[in-house]
Amino acid sequence: MITLKKAALILLFGTQIILIILGYFSNTKYFCWVPYDQISLYSIEVSVGNHLLSEEEISARYRRPATGRENRNIENLIAIIQQYESTYGKSQLARVRLTYQTNGKDLRTWELTP
Repeated sequence: MITLKKAALILLFGTQIILIILGYFSNTKYFCWVPYDQISLYSIEVSVGNHLLSEEEISARYRRPATGRENRNIENLIAIIQQYESTYGKSQLARVRLTYQTNGKDLRTWELTP
């Protein structure tokens, strides 16, 4: 017979196993125990109107360096940029270009335009 303690343990560990499996196949792994096996080197360019933001302005805007290394999935950085631009920066109509290279593969570009 399964006791309440055993049922709770089975539920706890079962849930963790399911979340690990789901996390393995998702782009963002915020709440998973799945290892971050992607390293991305990136560079962010932002222009607001005709003004191209400096590296210091970009760092202050996103609280991330304008050029750097993302040890998690690059989708994490994209989510940070999208969240900022859809809330605090919404009225500024910024154009964002993120250039990145993941695990030494081809250089890719992601853009956000108003």
